[in-house]
Amino acid sequence: MEVFAGNDYRAIWAMQAIKEAGSRIPEDISVAWFDDLKFSPLLTAARQPKKEIGLKAFEILLDKVRVRNHEKAVKVVLDTEIVIRKSCAVKE
Repeated sequence: MEVFAGNDYRAIWAMQAIKEAGSRIPEDISVAWFDDLKFSPLLTAARQPKKEIGLKAFEILLDKVRVRNHEKAVKVVLDTEIVIRKSCAVKE
């Protein structure tokens, strides 16, 4: 079984709940999350390109202000990196 949390706080909450239920991480349940903050060096994470996210958001905002087109939706897909650590069992 796997759990993927949307942020670090949810990952920590999920891990506490898993342990309280008597399950083991990663033997019974693997846990991964977004962000890859430095205070969680054991958690498997999807590392987001934070600098690029900020720059792209600024570009989109600036373009909307200049063109005054507030109704056009913009979809941006940026690469992420999966950093596998001790909270996930690696299946080969």
